Amino acid sequence: MPVSELLELARSGGYDRFESRCLELLESGTLTLGQLVGPFEELERAGQAERLATLTQMVLENADATRDPAAALALVRVALIAAPKNDDLRRTTIELYRRLYGQTPGFEVVLAASGINGGRPVRNALKLLDLCLSLQPGDTLISRMDDRVVEVAEIDRQKGLFTLRREGRTTTVPAPEVTREYDRIAPDDFRVLRQLRPEQLTSKIEDDPVGVV
Repeated sequence: MPVSELLELARSGGYDRFESRCLELLESGTLTLGQLVGPFEELERAGQAERLATLTQMVLENADATRDPAAALALVRVALIAAPKNDDLRRTTIELYRRLYGQTPGFEVVLAASGINGGRPVRNALKLLDLCLSLQPGDTLISRMDDRVVEVAEIDRQKGLFTLRREGRTTTVPAPEVTREYDRIAPDDFRVLRQLRPEQLTSKIEDDPVGVV
């Protein structure tokens, strides 16, 4: 499989061959942008920041990013994390976020809050964009500090504010604070059921004890 071949080349240090095969496989149509994410992450872990930045730009020049902007964004994110001072990658990342989320109300507010155009660390900026542009009412989050689970009650992206609910109480916090304090968690996670929906947990224990375990 093409992906396995690229992963092996990245792990073995065959970087020149990795680059040429990426372009060959994309041109032949046997590899998609989305399939490149894993191999690119392997290259990033190998410390090949400059090479990865250059290859990402070459790939996007030879592939139509408009056909799959989500996959193109996933690739560029990997490269930007590896080379956070690369202004071309930063601009491309912003363009792809705008293509994917530009029609989302409050997009520019969230973009500004992320600090991706300024001095904010790239990983933090990307996390804020991903979390705050994709969150919807009803989604659940878990505190990075104490495993406290909350539910997203309301979102005002125009003001960059998120209202979180727990035990009947709500609190409204700005986007950077949501990103700093919380991670997304699946709504059927045991911790969500135990803290927010104990009645569902009781039902699960009765109806599917093996599944709960």
